[in-house]
Amino acid sequence: MKAIFIRKFGPTEEAFEFRDIEIPAPGDHEVCIKVSASGVNFADIMMRKGLYADSPAPPFIPGYDVEGTVHAVGSGVTEFRPGDRVFALTPFGGYAEYVKTSVLGVAKQPHGAEPGTGTALATQYATAYYAAEIAQTLSAGEIVLIHAAAGGVGTALIQLCKRRGCRIIGLASTEEKIKYLEGMGVEFPIRHTEVDFVEEVEKRIGKRMVSAYFDNLGGKSIRKGKKLLMPGGRIISFGAASLTSNSIIDKLRLLFGFGWFSPISYLQKSQSFIGVNMLRVATSKPELLGRILQEVSACYEGGEIRPTIGQSFPASDVGEAHKFMESRQSIGKNVLVWEKL
Repeated sequence: MKAIFIRKFGPTEEAFEFRDIEIPAPGDHEVCIKVSASGVNFADIMMRKGLYADSPAPPFIPGYDVEGTVHAVGSGVTEFRPGDRVFALTPFGGYAEYVKTSVLGVAKQPHGAEPGTGTALATQYATAYYAAEIAQTLSAGEIVLIHAAAGGVGTALIQLCKRRGCRIIGLASTEEKIKYLEGMGVEFPIRHTEVDFVEEVEKRIGKRMVSAYFDNLGGKSIRKGKKLLMPGGRIISFGAASLTSNSIIDKLRLLFGFGWFSPISYLQKSQSFIGVNMLRVATSKPELLGRILQEVSACYEGGEIRPTIGQSFPASDVGEAHKFMESRQSIGKNVLVWEKL
């Protein structure tokens, strides 16, 4: 089979290498999937640059999520059989024509789903579901703020928060994305590249009115978010996208951007800071991951969520897919499509 390796950290032209390797044989309680589409995530960008703490040392196959058909199953697997259409969360290894993963990270592809849907459910929607439904509790009427609201996780959070009856502030960088948010029914879309979003939120809604602040940037964005939190509010942090290079200056800028962190300030206002890392959830609580995948699939079947599939790239154009993601122009979920290379 063909697989895409990160042979060294760096720009796309230097990092990626296609290799021919053996199709993996599933072990006990594992499933081998013939991949039709691999998801492209911002974590992959961070990984390629050497900015992702959980990344293996090169060379390795990146990729967190896939969809396709079951190729083979290991002993103890009774839920799936060869030929089943499935999607899966794959802690690394997803940029390949075949991948094996734990049966607990696999779910059946919803009937009639658009190609790419399973990849979004496996990562973006699983992350959003954990952040919105498991790590904390949302109530009807609460005001939530979502960074990168037009992205894959942002889209998922909008739909899950609307499902709970929340009022939504959605931040986006372009007019096209603002229109996308309006089309999704976001009550307060804000183009953060044109205004200071803290001032804009306070002007439109009032001070300290946000109950849940979903942040993928880290650094100073967390400090700004705390200014908006009401008593009992929660910051849910699921990324550090503001870190753009491996330089010590950028890392210090991210670190000091968070500001002074004291648990007393949270305790006094009954506020919370919640970190979300789905890779750690998947490896430490695989049964919980399995439950989440089943529940997001059920939400899809019930019509409560619908991923937006943005751009599809042939797997041979993996470098272009990464560059498109880095341009911050993407909307929804982007995928690599596997055809004969």
